[in-house]
Amino acid sequence: MIRALKGIKHFHSNTMKHAVSELSIPVPWGQIRGKVWGPDHGHPVLCLHGWADNCGTFNNLIPLLPKECRYVAVDLAGHGLSSHRPAGVFYTFPSYVMDVRRVVDALQLKKFSIIGHSMGGNVAGTFCALYPEMVDAVILMDSYGYYPTNSKEIPTVMRQGFDEMIEYEKKMKDRRVYTYEKAVERLVAANPSLSEKSVHVLLERGLVQVDGGVMFSRDFSINLKNIARITLEQSLELHSMIQASVLVILADSGFGNVEDPDLKEYTETLLQAYRDRNHAVVRVPGDHHIHLNNPEVVAPLVYDFLQAKVLSATQLAAQTSKLYEYITISELSIPVPWGHIRGKVWGPEHGHPVLCLHGWADNCGTFNTLIPLLPEEYRFVAVDLAGHGLSSHRPPGVFYSYPAYVADVRRVIDALQLKKFSIIGHCMGGDIAGMFTALYPEMVDALVLLDAYGFLPTDSTEISKVMRRGMDQMLQFENKTEDMKKRVYTYEKAVERLLAANPTLSDQAAHILLERGLVQIEGGFVFSRDPRIHFKNILRISLEQSLEMQSRLGSSVLVVLAKEGSDRIFSEPVQDKFTSTLLRSFRDKKHTVVTVPGDHHVHLNKPKVVAPFVSDFLRTKALSPLSRRQHKL
Repeated sequence: MIRALKGIKHFHSNTMKHAVSELSIPVPWGQIRGKVWGPDHGHPVLCLHGWADNCGTFNNLIPLLPKECRYVAVDLAGHGLSSHRPAGVFYTFPSYVMDVRRVVDALQLKKFSIIGHSMGGNVAGTFCALYPEMVDAVILMDSYGYYPTNSKEIPTVMRQGFDEMIEYEKKMKDRRVYTYEKAVERLVAANPSLSEKSVHVLLERGLVQVDGGVMFSRDFSINLKNIARITLEQSLELHSMIQASVLVILADSGFGNVEDPDLKEYTETLLQAYRDRNHAVVRVPGDHHIHLNNPEVVAPLVYDFLQAKVLSATQLAAQTSKLYEYITISELSIPVPWGHIRGKVWGPEHGHPVLCLHGWADNCGTFNTLIPLLPEEYRFVAVDLAGHGLSSHRPPGVFYSYPAYVADVRRVIDALQLKKFSIIGHCMGGDIAGMFTALYPEMVDALVLLDAYGFLPTDSTEISKVMRRGMDQMLQFENKTEDMKKRVYTYEKAVERLLAANPTLSDQAAHILLERGLVQIEGGFVFSRDPRIHFKNILRISLEQSLEMQSRLGSSVLVVLAKEGSDRIFSEPVQDKFTSTLLRSFRDKKHTVVTVPGDHHVHLNKPKVVAPFVSDFLRTKALSPLSRRQHKL
């Protein structure tokens, strides 16, 4: 809660679309100014801008974030409307961290979150390490939290900073006066990633009116070399002290696109440290100012992170309940030559279609917990693949293979008269989705692979062995009596068997899958899936074929890998080589690959970890609401 305290001034404004007030906090050399959004008793979120920007950088983002929070965005010293540091004083990261401490003490904040962009993210990273008990969640936007410098370069940088300060003091004179138009030109030239609208937003606090025109409000000594540097070793030590949950959002054309070899090594080490501590790292399309230029790309990630990590479980439950109230769920049954493909449908009748394909030995219930957290304007169609869930088994003597599943997908979309749609595929469903998208690229606008690589290559030397094994398994099965093929269980024993076969499933997830995974018969239950799905798939493809298929994908792709999922499953040298090659190929083609904390069924066990990435991807890559066609769902 942010109280109205002595010495702290709030200046209310009615000119904004949202309730916003100005903030002024006294410091020894003047004032720290800023803006405040949200309810008086909302959970505090401190927002720290980047170098040479000001708190206006959050103007477009904050209105899209949870209304239950109280957002305090400050102009860091020497920026925006805040006072400049005294003459002769350097601007350094430690001094900015001290300023943050002054602000939170003045506001009497005991526990809060931080959103930091660029330099503001580095200030946030250091603050979280020094005061870990005060921060519950930190969001780094196009920032790594720290900016390491090679120890051999630090003396050179320090000397350069000292020399620049001496030269600056010799040349100090009246500030240059601009027309507004010339000020715009200068800011655009210095920040080519800013949109025209964003330039005007930053200049609201970035200029002061003087006789003859306007001057930039920032202190130009912020341009001098920062003399207080830290090494990679020091950065990692600070990093290890963070107790807050962390979300790192990197822009593809921003700091996420590092070319300098030394700096790239540092940033990759820092990112791996975040992943190793189960923090979330995600890349988004856009530039360094994506949060200001196109906030709708970033907002879903920040929104869901704050909801999951900060807001109360009661609020989250209420939100999920509201989503379930909105979403209507219906059963689907599509005739195929050997019976029916069954499934479930969520969402509005004319929403943009998203086909959801489950993993091996699962069923469409695997999406029960995820879909209610995804954008409500989409129509989600989750099917039980042949031989799974409530769908019919294939005829006797027929193998289950990826090409056959792809043909089933084509049967489903033809029956639903879909011309353009998106696909979400988990595990085996992701491999089926990848193959379908490669064969019918004109039909798929966005592809989401959940703990899947889109294609599952086999070493060419192993294919003949796999084919023979699959054929032997089929023959042995056909020689068994019908009684031997179906074992009857109590419900409790069925749960035990499912959990033994799938140790990544939570107890709740097991019960969800068994809603469609069991059939009641006299004496108990039998698994509804066809035992033949366990036989080796005899139709395999090589890595070369997989890469050829991948090259034919026409849609945008999001790969969400679970840290304890397929990366662990495919850890053998040959498979690891295959998966590494596939992932590198996805990245080379500018697709998005992100690793999240969790196991192979994280989308079902902990859907809030996955939902922000999928939601953001669908909103930015799938068809817009205005371009959607009506479909017979």
